[in-house]
Amino acid sequence: MKKIYLLLYITICSIYQLHAQQKFGKITAKDFTSPVEVADTTADAIYIYNIGETTFEYIADHAILSTKVSVRMRILTEKGRDYANQSIVISSSAKKSRMDNDNVRNISATAYNYENGQVTKTAMQSKYVNKETVDDRTCRIKFAIPDVRVGSIIEYQYTIESPRYTYLPSWYLQVDEPVSYSYYDVTFPEWFLYNVESRGECKFNLKKSDVTVVLNAMGETYNIKGVRYIIEGHDLPSLKNEKYVWCTNDYATRVDFELQGVEIPGQLYKYYTTSWNDVREYLSESADYKSYLKIKNPLAEEMQGMSLDGMSVADKASKLFTLLLSKMKWDKNYNLICDSPLKAYKEGKGSNAEMNFVYMSMLRDAGIKCTPLLLRLRNRGRLPVTHPSIDKLSTFVVAIADDNGELYFADGSAEYGDINVMPQQLLTEGIPFDPKFTNDNILNLADLTGSSITQMLQGVISPEGKFVGARRITFTGENALGLKNAYHNAEDSITFVNKMEESEGISVKSLTLRRVNGTGRSVIMQNSFERQFTYAGNMMYINPMIICDVTSNPFTNAQRNLPVQFPFLETRKYIAEFTVPADYSIESLPENATFSLGNDCTVQLQVSSNGNSIKTQYVFSIDNTFIETSRYKELQDFWQNLVDINSKKIILKKR
Repeated sequence: MKKIYLLLYITICSIYQLHAQQKFGKITAKDFTSPVEVADTTADAIYIYNIGETTFEYIADHAILSTKVSVRMRILTEKGRDYANQSIVISSSAKKSRMDNDNVRNISATAYNYENGQVTKTAMQSKYVNKETVDDRTCRIKFAIPDVRVGSIIEYQYTIESPRYTYLPSWYLQVDEPVSYSYYDVTFPEWFLYNVESRGECKFNLKKSDVTVVLNAMGETYNIKGVRYIIEGHDLPSLKNEKYVWCTNDYATRVDFELQGVEIPGQLYKYYTTSWNDVREYLSESADYKSYLKIKNPLAEEMQGMSLDGMSVADKASKLFTLLLSKMKWDKNYNLICDSPLKAYKEGKGSNAEMNFVYMSMLRDAGIKCTPLLLRLRNRGRLPVTHPSIDKLSTFVVAIADDNGELYFADGSAEYGDINVMPQQLLTEGIPFDPKFTNDNILNLADLTGSSITQMLQGVISPEGKFVGARRITFTGENALGLKNAYHNAEDSITFVNKMEESEGISVKSLTLRRVNGTGRSVIMQNSFERQFTYAGNMMYINPMIICDVTSNPFTNAQRNLPVQFPFLETRKYIAEFTVPADYSIESLPENATFSLGNDCTVQLQVSSNGNSIKTQYVFSIDNTFIETSRYKELQDFWQNLVDINSKKIILKKR
């Protein structure tokens, strides 16, 4: 058998089409007049069917995955009309040959409506299909289905051809809307050995069978063995986004595919089950990490004038980070692979990867140990610990170590960040590029500590129940980054103040912000303000914190299908000291209280008085970002206690 210039066309000898009843383009009046059975009353649409069929082709020295997708949906609400706009993201680069890029072909789409007892059909024209470049490695194919209304049935088909046979996408039976019928059919020739693993809570059928694959090659026909998998599910509930979930798809019912190896006759068996060392080797050689980690520091001259001697590693790294961001701006792209860090430096703008390579050259010149920490963006799902893959990585941040082995992290995308202060998208699991850096351990940046809000408040209560006073708030870590982003994203300072007044129920009289611009681990906010409390007859009701921390419970649903993932670890501490009117006596103070959710969350409130002076101390901490679904009722109860503590009242009575 010839091993090159081989055209492999797969046919299945014993085919039984379980989804033969689902025929594209067969829409009748009954499809519109029959009631739509959807258990989920919040659904905006329902997938009547979602079908995928994958075959392999081997052209010359390129293996090609060909996947045909067929979808039919019923639009149920006005919002559901958005499904008329579809997009397909593919791997495509102008620097690669056509055979090395993904390709989308045979796109067709139709909208069906029922009018005056007749089914009308509107086919999509080619002018509604557009291609746009996302970045230097990715393109997006977009198409819009015309004449889609509430009640419409839409269907579309397309085929994706991909040379990346090492990456066969998972088949998701659960998606963002209910699915009446999900079907996926894939056949692997015996040359391609895949591990197949199912995940999720919903029931479905996964059938495996041995089949014969017919190969037509160079005018000759060969029969080889193959394995066919058929995945079939019925009446699958939607996978709804819930608050406090980083990536919903992590919990979807799906089937994952991992290429174990390729064994083509006449060629050596090639393993594709990768280890992290395989990933590192690829990045080192094929992605030029080896050379990029040796680039000459372009800021060496500027660093000579800096006084770094005697500073801790963390302080040095922070000062160098500030210098980097004064010279380079982030281009809003998170990349794992880049073209030229030094070119990006000369242009003054680059991806986070390019900025991080420049930053590491600076750290090395300062004698600081550092390495890339490879990770997957939080909203793309967890890092696949058991089957490392280059395709699952999104980007990297910089891991820094001092002489005692203490680790710090930084990323060039954090315009207002610093050491251990990065966008939440990056606070996820990572693996060091240099395995010696952390003994090859996976690190979870969601466990970084040091984010806090500390508020010191003082003032007086007038006889009319008005608080007049001032406060000083120190924001650190992620809380500081959040405040900076809120300030700089506001239309202007007036808008920023208006939002503060609305959310806290106060009237701001003055406001000062320190260190709100540029990098840094903390921000200090000082402001004077007023707040009116309930005043009725001879009674007055005062919140002991003056300004509440938590006012509502986001966990009110009776049940929850997904775990709770808080954005980061944090501690919020509020201290309030104020005096009450001399002609009022303290009728009652809230009892001191402490509640906890195991070792995961804690809240404490202490209120004391001395004459007409009152002091309140409140501390709330989140010490674990992940709360399992089985503990949802515990979390509900804890959060209700948290709200209750924040809503307690001091009762004053006029003498």
